[in-house]
Amino acid sequence: MPASRGPTRQDGTTFPVEAAIAQHRFGERTYVLAVVRDAKERAHGQELLRQREGAYHDLFEQSWDAIFLTTRTGQIATVNRAAVELFGYSPEEFVGLDARLLFPRADDIRRYQEEMAAKGVVRSLSVEMCGKDRVGFPALLSATRRQATDRTIQGYQCLVRRADAGPSPPAPAAVATREPDTVLVVDADQEVRKHVGVVLERAGMRVLFADQMAKALELL
Repeated sequence: MPASRGPTRQDGTTFPVEAAIAQHRFGERTYVLAVVRDAKERAHGQELLRQREGAYHDLFEQSWDAIFLTTRTGQIATVNRAAVELFGYSPEEFVGLDARLLFPRADDIRRYQEEMAAKGVVRSLSVEMCGKDRVGFPALLSATRRQATDRTIQGYQCLVRRADAGPSPPAPAAVATREPDTVLVVDADQEVRKHVGVVLERAGMRVLFADQMAKALELL
């Protein structure tokens, strides 16, 4: 069980540990066995993961492009604000919605499925999409697979940009004059790293890449 504060060194500083405690009885005596393991590296890794998740959440919500995540069978699980504005559904209406309803043309769905099956990623596919009002509009669709640690497919991440909307609006002057944020992307899948890098760079961020934790720590 993780300790709340950790043991204390001679200099008064503490460090995180994991402790396993068990009670054993031998004859008339009861003994308590405690095994303590330094959890500093694990705690550091968890903090890096929290920072990564926070950065991804900020990017997800602040992106000018519509982004939605689906389950493996195509039901929408979550969307960002740009998707709500583009398609006209509320966040509550989006949850559980069949993503195929966003495509008025069946051949666009087929082309998307074929490209995803062949390459595992879709980049700037020209399609027609529609919102709640069922009015079609041209769009560019990019998508990647979302995989678990055992590489099983959990679902898909889709990014949509209207093809008739013109260039993205310029960033506010206050943002444009400061140094761009740097984001470290860590993933073993090269295609995933490329796709996430495109999204981050569109958001005006400087991107570093690593395919394993050792390289990530070196860059940090």
